[in-house]
Amino acid sequence: MNFRSIILVLLVFFTSFSAYPFWIWSPKNQKWKNPKTSPLSTPKMQYNEAKRVFDAGNYAIAYKEFKKVTVNYPDSQQAAKAQYYLGRCLEMTDNPLQAFKEYSVVINSYPNSEDINEIIKRQYDIGEYFLNQKSAKWLGISKHDFIEHPAIEIFSFIVNYASQSEYAPRAQYKLGLLFMGLGRYDEAKKEFQRVIDNYPETQWSDSAKYQYAIAAARSSGGIDYDSTDMKEAERRFNQFIKENPDTVIADAAQEELDDVRAQEALKNLNIAEFYEKQNKIESARIYYKKVITDFYDSDYYDAAVAGIDRLNNIEYEGMDAKEISLAKKEEKRLKKKRLKESKKAEVLKRRETKKSDREEKRKQKRLAKDAAILEKKELRAAKRAKKQTKGVKSENKTEDEKDIIKKESQNVKVKTKIERKTEKAKAKEAKRTAKSAKLEMKKAANLAKKAKKESARQEKQRIKAERRKRKLRYKHMDAAKRQALKDADLNVFKKMTDKKEWRMYDEEQ
Repeated sequence: MNFRSIILVLLVFFTSFSAYPFWIWSPKNQKWKNPKTSPLSTPKMQYNEAKRVFDAGNYAIAYKEFKKVTVNYPDSQQAAKAQYYLGRCLEMTDNPLQAFKEYSVVINSYPNSEDINEIIKRQYDIGEYFLNQKSAKWLGISKHDFIEHPAIEIFSFIVNYASQSEYAPRAQYKLGLLFMGLGRYDEAKKEFQRVIDNYPETQWSDSAKYQYAIAAARSSGGIDYDSTDMKEAERRFNQFIKENPDTVIADAAQEELDDVRAQEALKNLNIAEFYEKQNKIESARIYYKKVITDFYDSDYYDAAVAGIDRLNNIEYEGMDAKEISLAKKEEKRLKKKRLKESKKAEVLKRRETKKSDREEKRKQKRLAKDAAILEKKELRAAKRAKKQTKGVKSENKTEDEKDIIKKESQNVKVKTKIERKTEKAKAKEAKRTAKSAKLEMKKAANLAKKAKKESARQEKQRIKAERRKRKLRYKHMDAAKRQALKDADLNVFKKMTDKKEWRMYDEEQ
């Protein structure tokens, strides 16, 4: 047996174990394909296979199988679900940041997916996971001083792409807390302000107000820096305590406010002592008095009073009693003047705040009105679009259907014409009957008037006849009275005084 035959035998021996070829020819696609990496013939079959592997707990293999659906069938019905499961697979294999990115693809590429709410929840949970991770420090330096914290990207994505979801205000608030933890107080203030402005009715609004005040206090840099942020922090803490007096956080806010006020008092005291050393008595007096009047409840009140006493001793040194009393009077006058000016300033400030509040209310009303107008416009546009879609559908109908619709519409028109004619005839008939009824009523009224007049005339004649009879009777009675007196016939006279008796006498006569 020669060398060539030995090599041939060995090749046959080793290749017999892999009888199935690595690449096969596809007559349908006219291409070579690898059975291990190529998808199944339909997206549904491929998705079902991937889901079976996922349910079995083989997440790494399931990831590859789901990837075949998204790569080879991106426009299929199963693509969005497969993309969602890509994120699930990465979560199960402890790769949360990549899982977040796969979930983001669903929101960007498949916004109508049924898993959107579930995805936003999972993204928020991933952000919470990174937020609660303690970053390792080396010589006081954190890796997040050089690399952006992953939770910033996650929470920002939720705020930007799911602003109407229930997780948006939470994510916005957690962004502020994250920047606070990283010492980026100005960015933290911006995030907390967005929570206050965009989600005022949520439970996160009050907490954001409190955290904003803390961020402002910490961004001030202490007593050696500008006090603008410190004043802002004091204003915010006062506002929070006023709006939420009975809450648990109000006590913590009061403690923070006391600390801020103590820092401001110390700063003013240091400035006063500096001017005292420079022998600038009036400037030092202003800052000592500021500590006494504005920070009377601080620990630096006694030091400020002692400083004022020292300044008085320096100022009144070498003066007699009269000069000292005049100087004190002048000081009182100046003090009253300053008080008046400060009161005026307070009144002006109050007016400005009221004016700003009124303007803010007007602005809110205008915004609400604009929103209502926009809503009406959107409704009208939706109605128009609906009508247009109806018109398009009617155009797409066949000619037979159109003929049927035409006939039906003509029949309806004919029916409506007949109905209108009958209604008009009925209306005319009703008018005629109404007119005849009116005429009959008028005739009856005229007859009644005539009958009434006739009865009144007859009654008048009757009354007149009775009056004539009465007059004649009384005349006759008077003549009989006179005759009776002459004849002195008392019995006849008595009879005549009573009407009944007179009638009887008249009848006898």
